[in-house]
Amino acid sequence: MRNFRSCAVLITSALIASCTTKTGPKPTTPSTNEQKVLEDLADNVFAPDYDSLSLTTFALQQTINAFAGSPTEVTLATARSAWKTARASWERCYACPIGEMATGTEPGTIDPWPVAYDRIDSLLSGNSPLDTIQMAAWENDLKGFHPMEYVLFGVGGSKSAASFTQRDLRYLVLLAGNLNQLAGQLQNSWSASSAGSYYSDFVSAGNGSPMYSTQRDAFLDVTNGIVNMCDDLANKNLETPYTAKDPSMDQSLYSGNSIAEFAERLQSGEDIYTGNGATPGQGLAALLPLTDTGLDHQIRNGFAVAIQSVRAIPGPFSQAIASGSPAIPVAITAITNIENILDTSLVPFIQKEEN
Repeated sequence: MRNFRSCAVLITSALIASCTTKTGPKPTTPSTNEQKVLEDLADNVFAPDYDSLSLTTFALQQTINAFAGSPTEVTLATARSAWKTARASWERCYACPIGEMATGTEPGTIDPWPVAYDRIDSLLSGNSPLDTIQMAAWENDLKGFHPMEYVLFGVGGSKSAASFTQRDLRYLVLLAGNLNQLAGQLQNSWSASSAGSYYSDFVSAGNGSPMYSTQRDAFLDVTNGIVNMCDDLANKNLETPYTAKDPSMDQSLYSGNSIAEFAERLQSGEDIYTGNGATPGQGLAALLPLTDTGLDHQIRNGFAVAIQSVRAIPGPFSQAIASGSPAIPVAITAITNIENILDTSLVPFIQKEEN
């Protein structure tokens, strides 16, 4: 931890106090049915999130095609809005990188970072064919959300519809189609109807699952996934660019969308804990005994403070980095706090539970 953490702790403490009454009550009915938790997480959180990713990337593909066919300021604004909506869906999936998100090749193609923007410029200024055959040979940093963002928004998000070349438009169409294809593959990996899907492996944990010999192993995978997400967010996404004072390290620099993405990622982590998915059900919180209200309150409050702290960063994030906004270390401290609570309290609790 660096020196800025000490002053951030004082500010975060005030946020914790302000969030104390907003964390929601502890569930009033006991749940010792771990199978129900597995099924609710799969049916109400994970599978719907991947369904949403597939649907929103399809909508993005449609709006990109419409813009390419008629490049006006209206169709451009619609495509940019669709990009942000699809990013929100992606962040929800990325909040708990388990299954195909942890082992597959799709994530690195969907969300490459860093991006070689100079190579994109060279590609678009050249005369090599822009088609699916050529795209198959491209490196990942020429595909996915951020290359699309770079071309779609331009510097400061100010690129006009009239300034798009035919190669720009063709490139966007290719990227959007590829993105939706990859999202569909992730969706299938969480489909209850797909043979050998991760959905089946997850809900059958402790009951013949080839991935999880016990239900506890599945819950640990989920919890550690959220812990890793928090660590990645606090350190790579926030602390590294803040300490370097380098606005170019803002991953969604051209859309100015990073703060919304960070908050969505944390919100998804909270939803996994509470079970507040597409349909309310049981989440990791249901594993705690009703008598352990202290830990449950810490976790709920920790998520609330972290989300509030991120949303309090003045946007766009690149400007907050450049100005050295004190809101950034406050958010880092809050995210690190919920990470530590999960890692040092919830993980050990699950580890000692017997299935």
